[in-house]
Amino acid sequence: TGDAKMMMHGLTEGNFEIRADTGRHEGEFLECMLGINGMLDAVTKPVHEAMRVCSSFAQADFSATFDTNIQMKGEWEEFRKSLDRMGKVFNNTVKEITRVASAFADGDFTAHIDEKLNVRGDLVAVKTALNKVSADVSRLIAGSNRLMEAMVEAANEAETSIDEVSTGTQQIAKSTGNVSGHIEKATQSAQQVLQAMEDLSAAVQEVTASAESVAALSRNADEQSQEGTKVARRADAGMAEITTATAEIDGIIRDINTQMVEIGKIVGVISDLANQTNLLALNAAIEAARAGDAGRGFAVVAAEVKALATESRSSAEHITEMIGNLRAGAEKASNAMKTANTVVRDGSDQMQQTILAFNEIVDSVGKISRSIEEVASATEEQAATVEEITASIHEVAALMERTAQEAGDTAAGTEEVSASIDEVASMVTRVTEISQEILEANRKFKIA
Repeated sequence: TGDAKMMMHGLTEGNFEIRADTGRHEGEFLECMLGINGMLDAVTKPVHEAMRVCSSFAQADFSATFDTNIQMKGEWEEFRKSLDRMGKVFNNTVKEITRVASAFADGDFTAHIDEKLNVRGDLVAVKTALNKVSADVSRLIAGSNRLMEAMVEAANEAETSIDEVSTGTQQIAKSTGNVSGHIEKATQSAQQVLQAMEDLSAAVQEVTASAESVAALSRNADEQSQEGTKVARRADAGMAEITTATAEIDGIIRDINTQMVEIGKIVGVISDLANQTNLLALNAAIEAARAGDAGRGFAVVAAEVKALATESRSSAEHITEMIGNLRAGAEKASNAMKTANTVVRDGSDQMQQTILAFNEIVDSVGKISRSIEEVASATEEQAATVEEITASIHEVAALMERTAQEAGDTAAGTEEVSASIDEVASMVTRVTEISQEILEANRKFKIA
């Protein structure tokens, strides 16, 4: 029992080498010890073989398998198969990983773990990670290639731009040398312009004063034109009254002519009566002469009647002559009134035209007055503008002096810039070469 306890304790401690000393036992105890020793031998061989295989696994040798000469049965056989399968899985996985890693090392990032490889557990994460490395690195290299190509293109453009800038800088340096002379001429021109602006300012002031005088005259002319319009309207009203009075006078003259015609008729009757009376008086005188003394008194009466008839006829003739003169005068007066009426009508028409002309004059004078006021206002604004321009020209002259000074500084600075541009051009050329080298190196990689 002591040996049995010793072996059990050793097994508990993991000591599979312990054995019972069979020389100390006999009979059934000997058979028991031999059975225990045989059991330990049956257990120890698989354990040692498993330890060998696991030791190989530990050293990353997954090709190790159980020795087929070791006879195993039951669960030991299942243990052997499981351990061999584990080694096979690890071995295939490591080989595939090695293949992919070797491809990566050769710059072939199109490689990936074979989808047919049956992996499980943590190995799935390894498979996924390696495939992700392939995709990510391919994407990074593709992006890097694009960036390098863009950098090379940008560098080439930069070289072109630098050449242009260098040429421009040289031209600037050349032009800057002439700036001082041009600025001196420009300064002289500015002084001449300044003098011209001062003369212009004086002329503008004179124009302003003249515009004010013209504005005053325009206002006076406007007042006089308005007053002339009023006078013309009053004269037109007087012409209308004269026309009316002339028409009335013409009517009166016509009435007088009519009455003179009637008077002429009456005078004709009187003249006829006087002739008849004279004839009767002559007959009475003849009869009185025949009567002698008896007819002497009648002869006296007849003589008186004859004298009266003669006087009446003379008066009638005189009246007829006067009526003729009056009719001639009335005719002249009528003609004169007609002429006056025509003249008055013409004068009225001319007065209407005069009124229209005065109205146009008033409008024109008003427009002139407003224009003069606008001219005066514009002239004042122009005077203010001239003052501002004069002040600006003073500033320009000062700026030209400062520019002339800065032109010299710019010339020196341009030389420094030109040297810096040469350095930048050299660096850009180097960047282009390095970018091209990186791009060529990246193109050696195979990417997905």
